[in-house]
Amino acid sequence: MQRYVSMPREKAAEHIPLLFIASPSAKDPTWEDRFPGRSTMIVLVPSAYEWFEEWQEEPKGKRGSEYETLKNSFVEASVSAVMKLFPQLEGKVDSVTGGSPLTNQFYLAAPRGACYGADHDLRRLHPRVMASMRAQSSIPNLYLTGQDIFTCGLVGALQGALLCCSAILKRNLYSDLKNLSSRISAQKKKN
Repeated sequence: MQRYVSMPREKAAEHIPLLFIASPSAKDPTWEDRFPGRSTMIVLVPSAYEWFEEWQEEPKGKRGSEYETLKNSFVEASVSAVMKLFPQLEGKVDSVTGGSPLTNQFYLAAPRGACYGADHDLRRLHPRVMASMRAQSSIPNLYLTGQDIFTCGLVGALQGALLCCSAILKRNLYSDLKNLSSRISAQKKKN
C-alpha cells in the first residue's frame, strides 16, 4: 500500500492493490420483486487524497478534463478487474458511475474524502485511543454508534452497535450474549 499510494497519480490506476466489492441489492430481500433480473455493485478502491487535491477548491462537476481523466482511469481499471473476477457480467453492465476522495468529501463531508469516517491507521488502534472511544457523548441523550467508535467495516460497526446499546440500556450486552450462548449450548446438550 505504501508503494501504491506513493506512486504518481498517472500510474496508480494500473497498480490498484485491492478492491472492496459489495452488492447492496443482494442484501435487500425485496430487490428481486422490485427490480427483477437486475442488481447493483459497489467497488471501493484505495486512493491517495493527494492525487486529487489540486481540484479540491473547484466546484463539483466543474473540475475539468484532467480531473475527469484521472478519475475515469480508476473507474476503467476497476471495471476491468471486476470483469476478470465476474466474467458472467460481460455485456450486462448498464451504468457505471465513479467518484474520488473529493466526491466523498462533497457528498459525505468526509475529511480528505475518507470512505470510512474517522481515520483507521495504526494510531487508531493504540490502547489509549481504543479505551477512550465511547458511545456516550457530552450531549445528553446523544449516543454514537458504528465503526467510528470501534473500528472500520461491518464487524466494527456491529461492535459499535453493541457498545452503544450497552450504554443506552446501562448493561453489558456482551455478558448477555455470553450467557445466551451458554444457555443455547446447554439446551443443545439436553436434546
